[in-house]
Amino acid sequence: MTFHNDPRFKSVRTLDEVTKAWSIYGLPHSGFVHLSQDEILQYPGLIPNQHVVATGGNIDNVYMISAFHGLHCLQSLQRAFAIVTDNSTNGNYEFALHANHCFNYLRQVVLCAADFTLEGPDMIPEPGESPLRGWGVEHKCWSWKKMEEWRDRHAI
Repeated sequence: MTFHNDPRFKSVRTLDEVTKAWSIYGLPHSGFVHLSQDEILQYPGLIPNQHVVATGGNIDNVYMISAFHGLHCLQSLQRAFAIVTDNSTNGNYEFALHANHCFNYLRQVVLCAADFTLEGPDMIPEPGESPLRGWGVEHKCWSWKKMEEWRDRHAI
């Protein structure tokens, strides 16, 4: 995947602009999947669940794909940033531009990683929070330690 300065994300400042830009992903619902009992057995560590997400129906065995969870979290941060800054940069336009660059870049990092790990509900959900928070789920990841070792061998 080649990263680009996507114009849809380049200069979003208001909550409406953030919502419009991120609408291409259909978050958060586009990240939810349903598995049959047989399919659950193909994913070690997944446990059956009931009524995790309000879908208008009683669908059991709902999981969230980790990559979409990451996009949802990043979108939530950018929405909060838009609310806090309230379209005001207090004279520091470069700060707002740089923050938008970072949101855009991190969005593409999440897309590039495309973590397909399925996340079930927490064993002990926090009251008032979504039970699909992604804690306690094992991911297949690149080795950060190996990357650091390679960086250290080639450091300038």
